[in-house]
Amino acid sequence: MARPHALFVAREGALRADAVVQGGLGVDPASVGGRAVRPPFEALPSGAVVEVCGRPGRGAFAQTTWAAGAVLAAQRRGEPAAWIEARPGAVFAPDLAEHGIDLAALPFVRVPPGRGRRWAAPLLRAAELLLRSGGFGLVVVDLRPPGPAPPVVAPAGAARLSALARRHRSCVLLLSCKDAGAPSLGPMVGLRLLARRTRHAFGVFAVSSDVVRNKLGAPAAGAVAFFRGPHGCF
Repeated sequence: MARPHALFVAREGALRADAVVQGGLGVDPASVGGRAVRPPFEALPSGAVVEVCGRPGRGAFAQTTWAAGAVLAAQRRGEPAAWIEARPGAVFAPDLAEHGIDLAALPFVRVPPGRGRRWAAPLLRAAELLLRSGGFGLVVVDLRPPGPAPPVVAPAGAARLSALARRHRSCVLLLSCKDAGAPSLGPMVGLRLLARRTRHAFGVFAVSSDVVRNKLGAPAAGAVAFFRGPHGCF
């Protein structure tokens, strides 16, 4: 079996992970009863805004893995993707490349964040500009601020984002750092998922997601994806 590709999972703490199955991110069929099922990030709805939340602290690492899986799936389908985050940036791009993501085809947009309650406004404006081009099938927006206060999404900006996603049949993937019981980022969110990362076995971590809200009417359940942790994180 070939060496699996590496994937940067942790926003902090430099945790790396590898897919257990050959060829990078995916599901080990033996771990899910032999059925050919796909993780939800491989079948995100087009024309919609999706929020992937995660519990503050170490549980928040799963959102980055989730988003990276969505980017890899989009690239495999031939859909351009982009990643927006606040400066100076939290994702270590070489780990994404080692995992199999084509960095030459993945624009990283690192935006100076706003102040206070408007922390997220410049990031969402950048997402609008990318969507207006009509050239992206997936736009990831990391809305996890460094402080404890969650970002505020203005209703007018949220409405524009949702309308642009529908017009261009794009998926906007918002990453947030909050528990499932906390309010979502806004009514424009059609599908909200809670990402989880748990220890599955020695050196192996499972990344799964629970549906918190689904206004799209489409099935959102899927398989658990398994990743191998680096030395020192077993």
